[in-house]
This record gives sequence, structure tokens and C-alpha cells, in this order.
Amino acid sequence: MWGVVATDRSRALFQVATLTRPATAPPGRLTLRGLDPARRYRVTPLPLSGEAYDGWSVPPWLRRPEGTVLTGRTLAVAGLQTPESAPETALVLRVEAVG
Repeated sequence: MWGVVATDRSRALFQVATLTRPATAPPGRLTLRGLDPARRYRVTPLPLSGEAYDGWSVPPWLRRPEGTVLTGRTLAVAGLQTPESAPETALVLRVEAVG
């Protein structure tokens, strides 16, 4: 996983890529760092080409079309459940401050 965060911490993009089959199931949690701990953020997946989530075990937060809203502190410390995915797949998350 890697990401880029705007200098004002108002938005970010994070990519989750799976190269091989994970050694553990479920694969753990995604922690999104670099955000303002006091702000609330909406996390939504960006659509990628091909069939959405083909080969993925999709956790509830990823199924919400309106996204999931959590604080920067929650995203950095507790994070989000990592989706189980097939090898050689990727997911891009858009993170935008709300309110």
C-alpha cells in the first residue's frame, strides 16, 4: 500500500495492490496515515477498468456507494479491514475531508 496526501491534508489517494496470495486470512487492516487526526474523511473506492472487485472478498465499508466517513485518527490507528483479493489486483481509495 502507498498513498499521497495533499499538503493541506484535505484529500488523499491510497493504492492497495496485491501481488501474491496473502499469507493470512483475513489479511489485516489498512491504516491511512498522514491525515489530520481531528478531521472527518470520506473514503470511497475509485472505479477501475474491468469488473468491479472481481476476485475480491469485499468488506462492508467497501460496499457503501456513498463511502465511509471516519476521523483521520481512526483511519491512522484502527484503519479499515483489508479486502481479500486475488493476486495481481489493485484498489485505489479516494479520501476527502468532509464538513
